[in-house]
Amino acid sequence: MPTTDCSPAVILSDDAGQFDVGLHALCRVHAERLVHKLDTFTPAQYAAQQHIAR
Repeated sequence: MPTTDCSPAVILSDDAGQFDVGLHALCRVHAERLVHKLDTFTPAQYAAQQHIAR
């Protein structure tokens, strides 16, 4: 059976372990859930974090 090369492909998921292969990205909704865990060091960073978290 021929193998298809999907080397430019990126897996887009909810960060479940079974999808942790190759290039991996979180969908926008799941990525935004992690924003509150970021450390902010400047007022501008804090404001940006609060803007996204709303």
